[in-house]
Amino acid sequence: MSFASPNKSQGSTNGRKPYEEQNLIPVTVKMLMNSQDQPGEVHVLPDGREITTVKLIGAIRTVSEDSTNMTFEIEDGTGLIEVKQYVDEGVDNKYVREMRTQTSKEHIYVKIFGKINSYGGKKKLTAFSVRSLTSENELTHHFLEVAYSYSKYQQTMNGGGSSGNSNNAFNSNGLYGMNTSMANSGGAPPPGVNSFNNNMNNSFNNNNNNGGELIEQVKQFIMREGSRDDVGVHINEVLQNFMNQGHSDGDIRSCVHQLTDDGGVFTTIDTEYLKGME
Repeated sequence: MSFASPNKSQGSTNGRKPYEEQNLIPVTVKMLMNSQDQPGEVHVLPDGREITTVKLIGAIRTVSEDSTNMTFEIEDGTGLIEVKQYVDEGVDNKYVREMRTQTSKEHIYVKIFGKINSYGGKKKLTAFSVRSLTSENELTHHFLEVAYSYSKYQQTMNGGGSSGNSNNAFNSNGLYGMNTSMANSGGAPPPGVNSFNNNMNNSFNNNNNNGGELIEQVKQFIMREGSRDDVGVHINEVLQNFMNQGHSDGDIRSCVHQLTDDGGVFTTIDTEYLKGME
């Protein structure tokens, strides 16, 4: 099994963007609901980023299932969105069926990878994958990724200069007040997020000021270990290696996220397996 390098643009005869332009963007529901529809089934976030594939983490408020799909209402504290995942019992393997069983419950938190669509002026998310969280830390890290991704894009648009006040990332994407929002909607706030609004800026700034040393170490580790197998190295191996050296889970994930944004690292069979670019 082999995988094409994302740094080598591959021509497309159907107008689809090359792999390297199809960025996975961490988002909130508010960002999706405020996105703008453009001709050619193109969707653009308020900050100008074109959406291809997104990652969303939220709570299942309702779920229904029939022979062809599962339909969820997902809330993340910034809003509510309908998510549909198509199923095929004749094709889906045992792992997929087990994961579907795990995520067919209300009031649990899930990680979703998918694509935004508009039907009759209403935005919905078509999911490629819906997985239950393995740790409450995944939720906090996701919102940090949302803020970091926004800030990184703004920095790029500013010619590499300062992205400005990081508060803009939290306010524009609906991150401030999400605890209150979920409570007001009748849902419990996500686990581990009661203090989120108090420490978000500190966590974000710490992650943003890691320096290049850890990032380079993470890149070299992924390049070395990822070359041992066609599918690359699993994110858990990266986390274990550097957490054993005293680094935090959040700092390591921030490094991986920055490397994928910059093209130094890319995912293979899914977002959990990584390979590095020479």
